[in-house]
Amino acid sequence: MRRKSPVMPGFWIEWRSVLLHIILMSFSRLRGGKEDLVSHELFLRCVRRRIAGNPQEPLLERFLTYLIQRGYAPATWYRYLRITDHFGRWLGRRLLTFETTQDFLTRHLPRCHCRVHSTRSLQRNGEAIRILREMVGLAPRRSSAPLCFADRLMEEYGRHLTQVRGLAPVTVHHRLDLARRMLRQFRARQSSQFRGWTAAQVHQYIAQLVRPYQTSTGRAMTSATRSFLRYLFQKGLIQRDLAAAVPRLAHWRLGPLPDTLTIREIEQLVRAARQRTSLGLRDRAILLCMVELGLRRPDITGLQLAGVDLAHQVLGLAHHKERETAATPMTSRLAHAIGLYLRKGRPACDSPFLFVSHRAPVGKPLSTSAIGHVVERIARLAKLQDRVAGTHIFRHSLASRMLASGARLKQIADVLGHQSIDTTMIYAKVDLNALTQVALPWPGRIEGKAFAGEVRP
Repeated sequence: MRRKSPVMPGFWIEWRSVLLHIILMSFSRLRGGKEDLVSHELFLRCVRRRIAGNPQEPLLERFLTYLIQRGYAPATWYRYLRITDHFGRWLGRRLLTFETTQDFLTRHLPRCHCRVHSTRSLQRNGEAIRILREMVGLAPRRSSAPLCFADRLMEEYGRHLTQVRGLAPVTVHHRLDLARRMLRQFRARQSSQFRGWTAAQVHQYIAQLVRPYQTSTGRAMTSATRSFLRYLFQKGLIQRDLAAAVPRLAHWRLGPLPDTLTIREIEQLVRAARQRTSLGLRDRAILLCMVELGLRRPDITGLQLAGVDLAHQVLGLAHHKERETAATPMTSRLAHAIGLYLRKGRPACDSPFLFVSHRAPVGKPLSTSAIGHVVERIARLAKLQDRVAGTHIFRHSLASRMLASGARLKQIADVLGHQSIDTTMIYAKVDLNALTQVALPWPGRIEGKAFAGEVRP
């Protein structure tokens, strides 16, 4: 006769409470949320009953508070507490370290036979343990073993790019990735292996590297490769400067016209940013930062509360590319949108950044990709997704409007944060009214004479 598998005490009581919670939430939606507080408290009692008696109960109580403060939904923090309850019972009275959390995920979980009703999914467990590590501040210990030659070279090259070249962190990250890729391709693990590099090998490597990419991406990759080769030459690892062997991709900087939006299309986008929700208030303020100030995505994510002066309508802007901070005047519409977002839309959190996440974890600063998603969402609402490809089109549109209003290229360069006036020269081609004044007349009409071969009516 088969024995029944042991069941954790209180299991059926727990799931009865969960079922009651679901019923209460359903009534809550029908009656305008009046039962939310009751169901929330019921869910809290259910979770606390589960973690009672856990050797790590004080830690799990902290974890529960941490999840609630960051806006996680009850179903989410209930799932995470089930996972960390399993982890706490496995850990016992041992010290919580990064290594013990890793052992739980990689060694214990695949062959777990604990009598704990929790998911064994590595992805779900990894999510909960990652947030627990974040709360406690756990990080992997740096290995005491000496670094290999390639790792030491990358550390030194990273310091060179940051301290000597003064490049932005995101640029340093991309250049280090390309440098590691080149080392793997050439199988360079020791200093002596660099001496056999030739110009033909470098040329062939670049030809294969840039083939799948667009011209603009390929030019960035070739520029990063030249930088790395010059650094290797300065270090004496290669005998000749192979940067000259990197081919230059054909590119006419002032060739294509920049895409721009009409004033009607811009207003259509602004109207599509709904102001009825807190998320809509945030998205509208972000859109106006791009439309009326021409801000880049990193500029928007770096805006801080301390730099917002609504009384004088001034915004403290840190240009990431130029590594400068400047006081930028706001338009009345932008100042009103930011003020409305701060009063009625921004969630209560201790983040110093202006624009934060409204979903769990609430208060987390927005990333540059999140700004792109905001623009995509508004473009779909305005039915302009075919016209709005990326966020740079707002900078192009602002420059074109300023040029049509009579602004000088130097003024446009200052607003857009261009270091060189040559970068702004491309916008001189979109002012069609000014170009018609300098256009030469048709040769057949000079001094009223017909051009040879011209047919007159």
